[in-house]
Amino acid sequence: MITAFDTFLLLYLQRWGMRQVEAVILALVATIGGCFLIQIFMARPDVAGVFFGLRPSLPPGSLFVAIGILGATVMPHNLYLHSALVQTRQIVVIPAASDPRAVTT
Repeated sequence: MITAFDTFLLLYLQRWGMRQVEAVILALVATIGGCFLIQIFMARPDVAGVFFGLRPSLPPGSLFVAIGILGATVMPHNLYLHSALVQTRQIVVIPAASDPRAVTT
């Protein structure tokens, strides 16, 4: 139900441009991050164990699997999101000859 509401809200906000859509997405991501931090503090984990878990490590032979998972996750999002964002920011260049503010000699 919440996902459906968010989807329709984002579609509605597109009427006022991508900046509002980006602001809503930023608010949603910030909410998720805030809830994650609250849950970490409520769980009271061992601080040394948390920092040790942040150190990157891969079992032998799993590098290609990790690269495949990362590529399969990032690429579709990158293609869809950035193509839509870039297309909304097309800038129209006014030639100097047709610009009334242009200085002519």
